[in-house]
Amino acid sequence: MFYISRNAEYINLMFLSSLFQRHKVKPLWQFRTSGILWRLTFSQTGFIIGEDRDADKKIVTYFCLNVSNGDVLWKDLSFCDPFWSGVKGVIEDKLYIHGFRKPDMPEQHKIVAVDLGTGKELWSRNDISVLSANENELCAFRDFFERRAYYLINAKDGELIAEYDKLPETYIPREDFTGKTNFQYPQPSQLTTELKNLIEQFAPTINIKGQIEIIEYKNLFMCSFHQKEKNNPDEQINYSHHFLLIDNSKTKLLYKEVLNSSTPNIVPDSYFLGDDILFLLKEKSAIIAININSI
Repeated sequence: MFYISRNAEYINLMFLSSLFQRHKVKPLWQFRTSGILWRLTFSQTGFIIGEDRDADKKIVTYFCLNVSNGDVLWKDLSFCDPFWSGVKGVIEDKLYIHGFRKPDMPEQHKIVAVDLGTGKELWSRNDISVLSANENELCAFRDFFERRAYYLINAKDGELIAEYDKLPETYIPREDFTGKTNFQYPQPSQLTTELKNLIEQFAPTINIKGQIEIIEYKNLFMCSFHQKEKNNPDEQINYSHHFLLIDNSKTKLLYKEVLNSSTPNIVPDSYFLGDDILFLLKEKSAIIAININSI
């Protein structure tokens, strides 16, 4: 705040500032990556595992956050391969990172088991490809010249439990091996006159291009939309991506954010809702979490 020598004006500005702050929702936590925020996986035990990719240097590192408060359990760790790896799944206290059979090829191969709480590598195997897992075992396979062999692998130490010519019918994988999936994602919607009038109350200078994406939750209305920006010197069209959180019962703006200040494409799914926490993905490198139960 600027200092104003006249006491009456200073007090008045202080009052207006505090009044504004009372109506503005503050993020629960924020986290920023050093590279591109490539992918997020949510465990059933309340943690987020993320991939932080630097495409120029061909490096990927991983991080783990506490969903409830944003505390960093660990970050900047690499597993399996400097770049050609990804999250295969997460079960209980174990994270599984896969490699690839060949760079630039989608066929997954190899597996590294990681302690979710510490980021410490527990064990690894370079001879198998994992299909699925539960808390005790991994189901994997290996291709030979004319056949495929299936294996049950001990989740604790990576040791072989059994080998089969075909997958046992008794084996039942955990459906949540790939992490939590019960999130509410925004749905595309046409820009009706009613929606346009609502948005223009809080973003009067915005000229919306394309569809908007909305989530309605209890008395809250969330929306994101793109605006065409001025062409840069090479004449490429760019868009800015905006987000609004509105109290629909009072028609009051609670939070707004520019999710991307300049992007050549209209990018969907840049926010989602899960367990009463709103997650915003900003500039391809940051997570903003808002507890909507506190509103």
